[in-house]
Amino acid sequence: MRRTSSLSLACLLLSGCMLGPNYKGPPKMLPPGQGFARAADAGAVPGPPLAQWWTELNDAALNKLEAQALSASPDLAAARARLRESRAELHADQAQLLPTTGASGLYLHSHSGDGLLNGLVGGSSGGGAQDLNFYSTGFDASWELDLFGAKRRTAEGAAAQAQARIADLADTQVSLTANLARAYVDLRADQQRVALAQASLGLHQQMLGLERQRAAAGTVSQDDLLQLAEQVQQDQANLAPLRAEISVQLDQLAILTGQLPGALDAELATPAPVPMPPAQVAVGNPALLLRQRPDIRAAERNIAARNAAIGQHLADYFPKVTLLGDIGFSSTNISQLFNGNAFSVLAAPVISWTPFDFGRTAAAVSQARAGAMRRWRIIRARC
Repeated sequence: MRRTSSLSLACLLLSGCMLGPNYKGPPKMLPPGQGFARAADAGAVPGPPLAQWWTELNDAALNKLEAQALSASPDLAAARARLRESRAELHADQAQLLPTTGASGLYLHSHSGDGLLNGLVGGSSGGGAQDLNFYSTGFDASWELDLFGAKRRTAEGAAAQAQARIADLADTQVSLTANLARAYVDLRADQQRVALAQASLGLHQQMLGLERQRAAAGTVSQDDLLQLAEQVQQDQANLAPLRAEISVQLDQLAILTGQLPGALDAELATPAPVPMPPAQVAVGNPALLLRQRPDIRAAERNIAARNAAIGQHLADYFPKVTLLGDIGFSSTNISQLFNGNAFSVLAAPVISWTPFDFGRTAAAVSQARAGAMRRWRIIRARC
């Protein structure tokens, strides 16, 4: 009975407690059965959200551009790099919960003159110079006990940050596909405007030619002729900004797909109809829709990380206990290095505490609490 109680006490001391508030989960949203107001009037139907929503526009060129952007966008590459960095930090923080071990080996050779030996022993040795060899090998380990949960809170916060980076990557994908689709629709719309402006210019040029013939016959006044000529010049002037906008949109599409400006000029030069949205849009349940927004998911995970930081900093108020241990062999003769007399064991607990640093600790705790509260307000405003 006593042995069981001692073992339970030892496990309790090693596991320790976790300071700080435990995360309660994301804020409450709309009930699962509640829908949007006036949803029937908006032509919305229940259904799951589409991961590739642009395919509903039924435009093969747009589908191709979206695929190129998702595979070659520099913004997505940067978001993926941030995700890999966050995961590496998580693995490093989780490793802090485990003991640190190492192995060492030492060889020391010393050559001492007769004068040095005489000074050390305080007399005359008469033995001349001497050589000394020293051999040592062994294993050492250190383990900081997580008595107050600082390391576990750190790992908890790192896990939440890694999940936030996943949501940030999804948010980058959403923004990328939306910006590309908007630029593509604007491109096709401007190409249609250019076609209409060219048709209008052609009609006015034909009318101007006819009016000039009538003016030569004296049946049209010069004022009417000048008015029509100004209309032709105005049509020509209207084409310039439309063509400039098309060039800007082509360059934007090239950059979004990870290509140099001008790379898509030949491919998208031929005008095409403007993609039309579907008659009905599947919006699903509003509460689930809010949870599926990647920016809201990232904000919620950042709240969890800040909440873990509160407990991490609260643990700085208390002492830290580190267990040190070393097992090794030491000898001046390599042939006797692994004899029983050369064996040595060292074990020691080390306690460290910084009571004069409580002001900095209090500031860090207040900063973590304020950061969590600020993110709560952000996510409530978005919901």
